[in-house]
Amino acid sequence: MHVSDAHGNIVDVDPVQITRQMLRYFTEVLEIPRVEFGGLPACPFVRREREQDKIRYDICQIAGLPPSIESVERVRQFADEPQYTTLLLIDPFTRLSVSECVQYGVELSKAAADRRMVAIGVHPDDPFEIGGMRPRCIPYLTMLCQSVDLLQDAKQRLDGSAYYQRWTRAAWEYNAQQIGVFLR
Repeated sequence: MHVSDAHGNIVDVDPVQITRQMLRYFTEVLEIPRVEFGGLPACPFVRREREQDKIRYDICQIAGLPPSIESVERVRQFADEPQYTTLLLIDPFTRLSVSECVQYGVELSKAAADRRMVAIGVHPDDPFEIGGMRPRCIPYLTMLCQSVDLLQDAKQRLDGSAYYQRWTRAAWEYNAQQIGVFLR
C-alpha cells in the first residue's frame, strides 16, 4: 500500500504490521484493568470488539483541516456497514499536532453528523491522563469513529461504576470538547 509521508513522498506501508501494532496497543494498554479506571480497563469495550472482529482498520493520510472529502466519505460509508462498530482511520505519518488532531476529529464529526457518527482524534503525543495513566499513547495518529448510539450506550453502562472516580474536571472538559456536543 502507498501513502504520502510527512514530506509528500510516496512510500510503501505494511497494513498488516500497522494493524499488529494497533492490536498490541489494545491488548497491552487499553484492555488491562487499571486502578486509575476503578479496576476496569481504560477502554472496557475494545476487547469484545476486537475478539468479535468489529473493528475496521483503514490506513490513510490525515493531512490537515478541513477533513478531506475522502475521510468524510469513509466515515459516511462506514455508518452503513453493520458488520463493524468501530472505524479506525490510521495515519502512519503523524502530520498534525495534538490540537489539530482533536480539531480534525471535531470537524469530521460535524461533517458526518447526519449519519450520527462521531470521530475522536487520538494522537500519539496526547497528554490526556487519568491518575498518571496515559491511555491515548496510541502508535499512530488515528480517528476513532463510532456511532453516537454506541458511545451513549457505553457512557450509560459506565455511569455509576468506579470508572470515572479519578477523572479530573480537566479530563471531563477535554472529552466534552472532543465529543460532548455530538452526544446530545
